[in-house]
Amino acid sequence: MQLVGRIPFTATRQVEDVQLFWSTSTEINNDHFVVERSVDGAHFMALASIIGQGTTSTPHDYSWTDYRPGSGQWYYRLRQVDLDGQVAFSPIVTVQLDGAPSDSRIYPNPVSGNTIILQRQANRVGDLHVQVIAPDQSVVMRQLLHQQKGGNQWELSLPDVHPGIYFLRLQDDQRSEVIRFCVSR
Repeated sequence: MQLVGRIPFTATRQVEDVQLFWSTSTEINNDHFVVERSVDGAHFMALASIIGQGTTSTPHDYSWTDYRPGSGQWYYRLRQVDLDGQVAFSPIVTVQLDGAPSDSRIYPNPVSGNTIILQRQANRVGDLHVQVIAPDQSVVMRQLLHQQKGGNQWELSLPDVHPGIYFLRLQDDQRSEVIRFCVSR
């Protein structure tokens, strides 16, 4: 099996879409590629399967477009599957889509205490997954909230964290959103 990590894999923002490109210089027993996407960089879901070239020494370019995934930061990777079922993964690439103006906000920002207020306009009832992401990309807080249709407001208690820039990731079944905030303690 040829390791996919050696295959250049890029993700490029195209207004509301994400264009993914990769190429191979040779392929050995390559059955197919699976394009995968994640909102947290850890849990991926398959989006598309692209047939490989089997065994060839001819360079080949591939591309696939993720149409309108929504605003937020998206993580992508390739899963390469050989004819014998062996699997290899590409490095993870990320794309930030700003999308429409945010329906969520937090205050105060900068944060000087251990509490922030999250306000969010939702167009449906459902679960809202909340994560606070530190400057080193580690998740320092996870919380599951329930949102109602219309205006919502929650008071969130932050863990003891060092001053710096943090990200609040919000995900429901329709979209992912990231809000940047500063802790100034």
